[in-house]
Amino acid sequence: MWAPVILVSATAVALSPYSYAHEGVSSYRVFEIHNPNHVVETAVPNAMNAAGSVTGEAFAAGVPIPFLGSHGRLSNIESDGVIEPNQGLDINDRGEVVGIGILLNATRLSSVRGFLWAHGKLTDIGDLPGGIDWSIAYGINNRGEVVGASEATDGREAVLWTHGHLMSLGDLPGGATFAHAFAINDWTVVVGQGQSDTGNQAFIWREGVMSALPVPAGTTISAAVAINNHNVAVGYAQATDTTGVAVTWKNGKLEVLPYLSPEFHWASAAAINNRGDVVGTSNLLAPVKSFATLWHRGAAYNLNDLIAAEDPLKTCVDLRFGQAINDRGQIAVGGANLCENDDVVAFILSPVRQRE
Repeated sequence: MWAPVILVSATAVALSPYSYAHEGVSSYRVFEIHNPNHVVETAVPNAMNAAGSVTGEAFAAGVPIPFLGSHGRLSNIESDGVIEPNQGLDINDRGEVVGIGILLNATRLSSVRGFLWAHGKLTDIGDLPGGIDWSIAYGINNRGEVVGASEATDGREAVLWTHGHLMSLGDLPGGATFAHAFAINDWTVVVGQGQSDTGNQAFIWREGVMSALPVPAGTTISAAVAINNHNVAVGYAQATDTTGVAVTWKNGKLEVLPYLSPEFHWASAAAINNRGDVVGTSNLLAPVKSFATLWHRGAAYNLNDLIAAEDPLKTCVDLRFGQAINDRGQIAVGGANLCENDDVVAFILSPVRQRE
């Protein structure tokens, strides 16, 4: 059963010293996903579609609740008695949501399971044979094709689910059987992370072939987490536990995205739209702090500094991690309304004016 609530405006953001705004970048209004009738301690947005509908994960009394925010209203995605969903991970332009939940069997034991929610109905994507009854659905395109991961006989494999059929995408050469498919575009090009002889590495899968993506020298872990319809992928490359860069891959070529300033030593990209704008997170180590970040035309911007000056709660909101961006320039962000508390809540940023 759906329980709709209102999407309430919060129009706010905290200023920071890391400001790189210029006339080529939009200013934004901020809208907080808020349920005035239900206490939610934490709400994390994970994805957004072309219409600005958002899915993610909220917590109430410690219980995870997947949500769908659409047309100014927020709804929970409820269990159907077979699957108990707990996190929405992606949404396509048809409003179909994929994510992860618990599959309840006849003995009331449970298994982790990827799901598709479409037209009010939950569908189990299944799992590969020979494993431990485990799967996850990370991404969905506008054709309804779903990607994720599943346990199989030899290990964890990246998978593609289409028309009710689940198939393995194979493995990177040289490593163990371990892969996750994180995103898929409308041309059925898939990106994710697999294991090669050098460790966990970003991959692209196209026309039945999985290939490792190039990474900067010294990288120990990398992942491609999103891809647009021009086959440009984004993700991160990590050198140590405390150093990493946000990256893009275009036509097989690597580009390292800049930090907000020289003080930063960690950044990761989470999403890219078809215009090439990228959002993600930049982290400071001392003091420890995260900043939601936009990369536009090769430059990095702290989203906290791009909030429209007329927003009455501008000094209240602290935008910490960018999660999604659509072709209208709307951005889904996780952060806090510090005038209320320090809990993580979900925000939608809408451009006041279009970028030049």
